[in-house]
Amino acid sequence: MNIPTDLGRPGEQIALGRPPFGFQVSPQPGWQLMPPGGDELRNAAKDYIFGQAFGNYSTAQKASILEAIRDVGSLSKSMGAVANLIHSTPQDSHDAVRISSIVFSWVKSAPMLADLDLAKVIIGDGDMLEEIALPVGPAMIKGEVTRLGSSASGDGEIYTVQVVAPVPGSLWFAMFTGIAFSEDQVEHLEEGVRQTAATLVTTHENRFAE
Repeated sequence: MNIPTDLGRPGEQIALGRPPFGFQVSPQPGWQLMPPGGDELRNAAKDYIFGQAFGNYSTAQKASILEAIRDVGSLSKSMGAVANLIHSTPQDSHDAVRISSIVFSWVKSAPMLADLDLAKVIIGDGDMLEEIALPVGPAMIKGEVTRLGSSASGDGEIYTVQVVAPVPGSLWFAMFTGIAFSEDQVEHLEEGVRQTAATLVTTHENRFAE
């Protein structure tokens, strides 16, 4: 995520936060909605993993999923997450489980109104950069690959797909950041990010409120 700090009044910058208007995002099939972090995430993860959804998984697989979700929680906290969406798939007959996640957060651009041009600045450059149409309005999507070195959890790379969606007439951008650690998850991750972003609706008319 590329958040510029040279915009706005003196002493003010684009920042993470939560908008004053109502909003709703719906998880897509196969994606589990989770709290943003802390004890709420830990408790929700335990209920999720040790419930019926993972009844056929081994104890080692369940432990692997729980650890991965906790890691997602630590990352999403630094991104100002409102919520996390988690998708998990066993790699093969081994005990390792692949986790992909979508971090949903908000960015405030005061005193500048949110629009597509500013969305392009926030999302930055990338190999896969595209303008897309969402029900809330036009948005930008970008894909990136970052080299991590050797990693037991994947291919040694982190794959991200991010949507930055300005809410017209407001000071706010919705951000959906998908994260995966294996190349064979990327197609499903991109589909999940696009579909989740497309469910965003705002439910409050006072979009100019601080």
